[in-house]
Amino acid sequence: MLIIGALTLYTYVLFNTEYIYPSIINNTLKSINLLNDQAEQVLGKTSDPIAALQSTIASTLQNNDDSTFEDYVQQYAPEDLRSRLAKKYPYSRESTIPNEIWQTWKEPIEKISNTNLLKYIDSWESQKDYNYHLITDDKIDSTITEMYVEFPEILDTLQKLPKNILKFDFLRYLILFAKGGVYSDIDTINLKSLSQWADTPQECSNYFDQSPTVNNNIGFVVGIEGDYDRADWKYKMARRVQFCQWTFKSKVGHPILRELIYSIVDLTLNNYNERLNHVKIGSDYHTLHSIYTILNWTGPGIFTDTLFDHLNKIFKNSKIQNKNPIPNIKHPTFEYYHKERNEIDVEGGKYVGWSNFTKISSPILYDDVLVLPINSFNAFNEDLEIKPDDKLTYVKHDFRGTWKSM
Repeated sequence: MLIIGALTLYTYVLFNTEYIYPSIINNTLKSINLLNDQAEQVLGKTSDPIAALQSTIASTLQNNDDSTFEDYVQQYAPEDLRSRLAKKYPYSRESTIPNEIWQTWKEPIEKISNTNLLKYIDSWESQKDYNYHLITDDKIDSTITEMYVEFPEILDTLQKLPKNILKFDFLRYLILFAKGGVYSDIDTINLKSLSQWADTPQECSNYFDQSPTVNNNIGFVVGIEGDYDRADWKYKMARRVQFCQWTFKSKVGHPILRELIYSIVDLTLNNYNERLNHVKIGSDYHTLHSIYTILNWTGPGIFTDTLFDHLNKIFKNSKIQNKNPIPNIKHPTFEYYHKERNEIDVEGGKYVGWSNFTKISSPILYDDVLVLPINSFNAFNEDLEIKPDDKLTYVKHDFRGTWKSM
């Protein structure tokens, strides 16, 4: 138990140091074993285990200014969908997120009569120095075909998805992977100029001692949707800490979206039974009558899992910047039926989990992924348990909930 506790605490401390480059000295696995041994020795001798473990980590980890990103797409066969996607839309560390805004709706702006909806759209369309795109329902097929004509399995997936909400989820990932920019649901209102968001160079300097360089521009921006430190969290969200996909930003070809597209294609073409109208997710079968199915097929559940998978895959060579204090968690473990899949598991190769992002009040920059606190895309939500700085409040979601009937 002592070693397990030490490993969990190790990851807390790692993410809550101002910035550490997790480059493990010599051999990674040997160093982790060394850390376990040292932590067990130190924790048994001190009344302040956190301070002792911080000292242990400082002597075990070294700063490494050469944080080189190696895209794990290289491990896939050339004919693999992920390899072909990476070839068609290669990811560039040197590029920036394009100044493109993407939304979808059933009809063009000139036919919309709802004044609130027009106000929401205007908050995005009026952004200075950005190109605004509203893709209407009748343009979806032609738009995606143009982007993915070389990928019949993607086009098949879009046609086979049995509910519109599944298609609209999939659509946002496909668009940003191919074109980049910012996607936001039609029922969101932008409260602050995009030039004032935390991913811009001038704003980054307010939160991080080392701003991203030209060789490591921010490539993916995501906010936290749900973070309920309570026993009944699963009745609120699909994940203990859940990332928001009603608004997010991405460069062209980002690996997170590549992996997400692949997973949705696999679920749809290989695990969905059209006759029985159920889908196999993991080892369980789910009907389309359950909201859980939507959340985990194309929604924030699979979105969150894919993001955590990516962070763990790039863990060894990645730079972390974080000034959030170590959180006081009331419910660190869950009952079996509340089991969270994004737990830290060092032996299983998972060094990053939900506990690294719970209760954050300022941004975390992990390699090129910027994670914003819960209020950034959840403005004026009275149900929030964390109240971060209002300066980081960017988007209000109206939660019209129309997707539940789609």
